[in-house]
Amino acid sequence: MDKILAEQSIGPKNTEISEKPIEENGDNVDLTLIRHSKPEYLDMVVGKRFDEVVQLLSQGVLEKSGIEHPEGFQIAQEVGQDLKEKQIIPDLIISSPANRAMETAILVAGEITKEHQQTHQIPITLESSFSELTPEFESIQEAYNKVEKELSNPGVISTPNEARLIFRTAIDIWFRENLPAIEARVDLAIDRLRTLSMEHHASRVLVVSHGIILSVIRARLQGQDIASIISEDPISYCNGFNADFDNESGLVIVKKETK
Repeated sequence: MDKILAEQSIGPKNTEISEKPIEENGDNVDLTLIRHSKPEYLDMVVGKRFDEVVQLLSQGVLEKSGIEHPEGFQIAQEVGQDLKEKQIIPDLIISSPANRAMETAILVAGEITKEHQQTHQIPITLESSFSELTPEFESIQEAYNKVEKELSNPGVISTPNEARLIFRTAIDIWFRENLPAIEARVDLAIDRLRTLSMEHHASRVLVVSHGIILSVIRARLQGQDIASIISEDPISYCNGFNADFDNESGLVIVKKETK
């Protein structure tokens, strides 16, 4: 088994998860970082005019959106079952405060402790530095103008894929214009991860966050130019990567198992 700077997929039952034992050294933290499960907000905007979607966004629909989708519940539960079967039991779960991340964290924890809920519960801490990186309205409007010709019914978002295209394009536009702020946010997230793991004396931590910020964190930890992730496919729902975190030095190694 080789440890290299690369992604380790974490996800549903058809995905392998590292069975690395907990380190005896209390300064080391074994991390699993995953994206939240499939949310409902893409379905919520389908069939709506673009100006209606902007109105929903101004009301915080992304933060309020949960995973009230059968597939979303199933995937999150499968991750919890998978972690339990592999005996990867976190001492602490750190979650973005967005509903879709919190619900994912709760479902995963519930599956891990299903048979022992009276005697064992996993603490879940909400941490705002792991919130979604959300583009500004100006970027969303610019993105819509850019992809409007690709929509099946211009003026209306007809499918979840069209909604995803607009949001992804908006993030790409916004991302390029806000790299210093994004880098500062990622540094804060990594610092908070270190602080919270020490406060809870946790040797194994699960982080539930969002696709873009996890991609940025991974790139940052690997010493890559974070602008390079714009052209990459985003981390899929309930997938992510493993890492070893040394609290004393702050060193993080993103690792992958190879056969």
